[in-house]
Amino acid sequence: MKRCQVSRTWGASLLLFMVQCMPLCACIWISGTTKEGKRISVGGRSPAWRLRHSLEVDLPVRGEKMEQKLRGATSLAGRNDLAVALIFKGEYVEAIELLEQLESEHPGDYYTAANLGTALELSGRNREALSWIEEGIRRNSDSHEGTEWLHVKILEAKIQGAANSGYFRNHSVLDLDYSQIDRDAVNLVIGDQEYSIPRVKRALGYQLEERLQFVKNEDIVVASLLLDYAAVTAATHSLESANELLAMAVDFGASEERVQPLIIDYERLIRLALVRQWLKYACIALVLIGLIRYSGKRRWIVLSRSSLRRT
Repeated sequence: MKRCQVSRTWGASLLLFMVQCMPLCACIWISGTTKEGKRISVGGRSPAWRLRHSLEVDLPVRGEKMEQKLRGATSLAGRNDLAVALIFKGEYVEAIELLEQLESEHPGDYYTAANLGTALELSGRNREALSWIEEGIRRNSDSHEGTEWLHVKILEAKIQGAANSGYFRNHSVLDLDYSQIDRDAVNLVIGDQEYSIPRVKRALGYQLEERLQFVKNEDIVVASLLLDYAAVTAATHSLESANELLAMAVDFGASEERVQPLIIDYERLIRLALVRQWLKYACIALVLIGLIRYSGKRRWIVLSRSSLRRT
């Protein structure tokens, strides 16, 4: 009876170990791979999932409902919201006229500046839009979770792109050096300033979520932002998530020649990480099998069925 109890104890311990390993493998597999080739667990939904949710937003329908409620509004807030409804509907000229009137009547309001900048950008007047977005930052630097500095960079890149049709073949919005973005990096140099990697990642996610509510089709600026977001995501989240963003970048017009080498490299690292992972578990399994056989020979555990029946 005693040897049988020992046998059951060892068996239960082995079963517990195997059960613990199986969810762990599944969790690591689901989560993904780091740029350094390690399997990790990353919580939360992927960045691409959040962006695809923005693509599903139907702003014209929302704008129509807002306009029905706000026509005839006389307050500053009501008329500002009416201008937003017009922006959602794509009626930029009327929205700009209303916002310019609000600015003349109530100068200095942050929301007027920010909405005017957005309406001007959507209507293709990027230089004027840049001026108003910068004014909005002066009025409230913390708005949009402190990410409007990236909106400025976007407009500056759009102005460069308008002046040089080949600009985005050799540049991105942030002109990041992807080779310098790794898990140990702290800051990134953008233009003549340094930004922390978490700040850059937050700004890219936030500004893309906002922008993709308006931009549903091929757009080289969105493609450029997605490339930069993928590079940061590869270093801070997972290669699988980065590849999702790279696929979106292609959908929005990024060149296959620029994106495909990154996807191939990330997929290679993912495969290598998987091989290392399963080799590790194979080694553990072999050690356990050897330990069980050795324990049986030393009679630390009883492996025969007859002994189990006697109990």
